[in-house]
Amino acid sequence: MLTRKIFLLLASWLVISAAAFAAGENYEGKDLKEKDFSGQNLTGANFSDATVKSCRFANAVLNKANFEDADLRLSSFYKATAQEANFKGVILALGTSFGSADFQNSIFTGVNFAGITLENVNFRGADLRNTTGYGSGTNINFRGADLRGANLSGLSYSSPRQYWNLQFKGAKYDNKTVFPKDTDPKAEGAVLVEE
Repeated sequence: MLTRKIFLLLASWLVISAAAFAAGENYEGKDLKEKDFSGQNLTGANFSDATVKSCRFANAVLNKANFEDADLRLSSFYKATAQEANFKGVILALGTSFGSADFQNSIFTGVNFAGITLENVNFRGADLRNTTGYGSGTNINFRGADLRGANLSGLSYSSPRQYWNLQFKGAKYDNKTVFPKDTDPKAEGAVLVEE
């Protein structure tokens, strides 16, 4: 019985130590091509100005991580949780995956989403001002997001609008915001902000 308790205590310490080691790490400006960060707790990690091409962040915890101006081409954030993270100025390209990721309250100001398929993505409360290049996507939560100056016109499917499941309730927009075809922002519950 004592041996089992010691084993469980040691196992718990190893898990906590591994999480503490990864959390808050500084990768600023580093070349991290093809690294696998899947399942890791990278809360508060700094990836600013880093080359993060072809990296895997599947199921990773990236809350409050800083990716500002990082090169994220071909990286996968499948089912990652990156709440309150900074993605301002990141470089994305065809092959970057945000499928089923949670970006609640994160910053994406000025990002070009060209070629990125956005499915089951949570942008609730995110700063998406002046973002462009949106392609195909379904089940996207834009509730409470800041969409001022964003061009969402590329979010289109050949299927009828009711199958897109794009949620805009409480999202802020202005006269420069371009919504997807057949989308009435007022009817969707978005809020016009006049400047």
